Amino acid sequence: MTILCPQEFYEATEFARNIDEILSTAIFHAKDENTRKDLEKKRGLAMRSLMSCFGSRAFSDARDTECPYFPDESEIHFADGSVSTVRDCKAAGKSFVRDTFIYSDFCPHSFFFREEWLDRDTREVVYIYDRCWYLFKDGRTQYDVDRLEEETLKDIVNLEKGISRVFSAEEAEKATRDGTPVREAMIRRGGMCGGIIFHYDYVNGKRAEWGSWSTHT
Repeated sequence: MTILCPQEFYEATEFARNIDEILSTAIFHAKDENTRKDLEKKRGLAMRSLMSCFGSRAFSDARDTECPYFPDESEIHFADGSVSTVRDCKAAGKSFVRDTFIYSDFCPHSFFFREEWLDRDTREVVYIYDRCWYLFKDGRTQYDVDRLEEETLKDIVNLEKGISRVFSAEEAEKATRDGTPVREAMIRRGGMCGGIIFHYDYVNGKRAEWGSWSTHT
């Protein structure tokens, strides 16, 4: 995980610490037992939720790096424009790590994140392209499928209309034997992106002075 907005991250941790103290004060001054019990459940939640959101991103990076899914025929596109198959990269001793980049978000005390794959040695972003096959059971002929522009394929999947995408050569070969039009392509693998967003709490319909963070993808 790489935090590209250290100042904003520091400010968010200080903000979390402050609103947790405000909540503690509200608990101390609560006028009835039920209110106190409800607030007590959220004691320290701001800092806990912020750290939990960032921790889950770090854990995801660690798991993806430890157990990556890289078929031998997938392609690695490097920053210098060169392209190698995963098989060739393995033979050359090259490996890759997952890294989540954290950016400041336009929402106060919030962040945007995006997952990338990096060359372990250079730490440069690489793009992974996986071989896939589009199966057309929507009445088109193989001639029609072969004439489709490649850039339109990524948005063409529509299961209700009988257009699917598979990553298994065996499944594509079976579809071809059954007479289903098939189109082979290389598709860029996308990483997950989303936000770590701060939300104020509400008490009796009114915004409180405290709150917590949650992850959205």
